[in-house]
Amino acid sequence: DFDAVYDNALFAASAGVVPAWEAYLDGIRKAGSSIGAVVALEVTGLPAGWGAPLYGKLDAELAAAMMSINAANGVEIGYQCRSGSCGECKVLCKSGKVAMEDHCAISDDEKAEGWIWACCAQPTSDCQLEA
Repeated sequence: DFDAVYDNALFAASAGVVPAWEAYLDGIRKAGSSIGAVVALEVTGLPAGWGAPLYGKLDAELAAAMMSINAANGVEIGYQCRSGSCGECKVLCKSGKVAMEDHCAISDDEKAEGWIWACCAQPTSDCQLEA
């Protein structure tokens, strides 16, 4: 229940996990240590053409936003090559249109199924993506 995120200090979508996480984090804090976190995003309603061909892609904008959060010290986007050859950034375009650079190592069958390589793709309409 996404509405639950506003009802607890951890912004957890499941209120049932909050007590255990609070106890765990309190123990980490008392030990003088810290932990990392993973943030998963679902982007909807993205304006067509958002991002520049090289530096202003969606992943770069998300990384910039994440790095503006206090205590953030690293952002992992989920790809290795940054050129469309490894397939690590493969996501399914459930709706909308995306333009892909020609050098991406994606098969015609994958394109027909709606798969895109996020590191070399630009939305040309509102899109819904599934990672």
